[in-house]
Order: sequence, then structure tokens, then C-alpha cells
Amino acid sequence: MSESCFVICPFYDPFNEYYSEIFQPAIQEAGLVPLRADEIFSPGMFMRDVVTGISQSSVILAELSGRNPNVFYELGLAHAFSKPVIMVTQEKDAVPSDLQGLRWIGYETRSVHWGRDLQRSIKETIMTCLKATAVERARLFVPPAMEAVDPQSGVVDRIVGLSPTQRRIFDLLKRNGTPMDQKEIETSFPERSGGEVFYRLETLRLKGLISSSVVSGSGTQFPVYKYSLSDEARAYYKKTELEDA
Repeated sequence: MSESCFVICPFYDPFNEYYSEIFQPAIQEAGLVPLRADEIFSPGMFMRDVVTGISQSSVILAELSGRNPNVFYELGLAHAFSKPVIMVTQEKDAVPSDLQGLRWIGYETRSVHWGRDLQRSIKETIMTCLKATAVERARLFVPPAMEAVDPQSGVVDRIVGLSPTQRRIFDLLKRNGTPMDQKEIETSFPERSGGEVFYRLETLRLKGLISSSVVSGSGTQFPVYKYSLSDEARAYYKKTELEDA
């Protein structure tokens, strides 16, 4: 079975056209099979299929333009699985600050040949990723704090490895003590886009430091989540409080 490249991008124009006219050909020219969630999902099982698609792909391509929250959510999933991610965007600010040091592709649509140039850049970057050693691949395409996410390691080790923004979110949930929904958490980070906060929340969840539950009856197209400390993290802090007493 051929290796695949999972594409994370919004499901509306112009991104649908970018996917069919630019992303797909670039991926195929690099020798991989392009895959997008709307091509594989089963009714009622969308997020399960997203997780499967990401976990089974060799490379992830993420279109960050527009700071779409669902894109950042899936970006968090990909990094938590330690998958190499090639980020593309029209807006430099769409790349989270602690990911700016990774390889990413910027593009503008004003050039006559922008689509052709972007297709070539994506193809060449995928091939660079595939040819790289494991160490080189991690350095170029995986955030340092996510290179070895292992929920089985000690909770203290996982907390120590948090990025500054992850730490702020974690401390916010710790101080609050009760589940907080996405909007409550976002309002505490006015300097961040909603997508960035979704990204950090998902990486924290997959580290086993926080847990999430779906809010029923939200009336939105996609699920709305409430987040809180995981049972393991809560037990750790309860234990340390008793030891300090």
C-alpha cells in the first residue's frame, strides 16, 4: 500500500480548489497519495477518521491561512502523534509563535505563477522530508516539545516539557478547578487567535495533562468541548498539596 500525505485545510473555496489543483498534484508528484478528511469520513465518525488518517500518514500538509480553528485542532493532533508537518500559509502570523522555527511555506496569490510556484515548493519540501534522517525530520518539521510525547512518562516530565503558551493554559485550568469551554479559555488569551488556542489544547489533551468532554446541544456544525485537568494531573496536584501541608 502506498504511503499517504494527509491534508489539513478548510472545506470551502478557495481552499477546495487549492487542494484539487495544487496540493493533490504536488503530493502525487512527490510519490505519495493525497488524502483529505472529507474523502474518507464515515457518517457520525468524522473525528475518528481524522485521527486514523493523520496517524497512518507519512507526512501531513497543513494550510493555515485564515486561522481556521478546526485546522489548528488537527494540527495539534498531528504534532501530538509526532508526525512531520509541512505548513503552508499566506499569513506569517498564522504560524503559531513557537512553530516559527520549523520549516513552513509562505505564498502570495498576486504573482502570475503563484499556483505553479506553490506546487513546486510543496513537492520539493515533501521530498526533502521523506529523504531526511529521523533526526533531521524532527528538527525541520516537529516542534521540539512534541518530539517524544509519551503519555506513559511521569506527569512531572510532561509538565516540564510544555511550551510557554501550553503552560499558561494548563495553569489556567489548574487554577479554575472546574471545566471551562473553548470560549472561556480563548478570552484569557486575547493576543492569540482562536486557532492557536485550539492547537495548544489538543496537544495538552494528547499529553494526558487535560481531558475534554463534548458539550451537547451547542447548535454548531462542529463539536464544542469543555476542558479540565486530567484525573492524573489532578491527583498529582492533590498529592503534592498533601505533602506540602
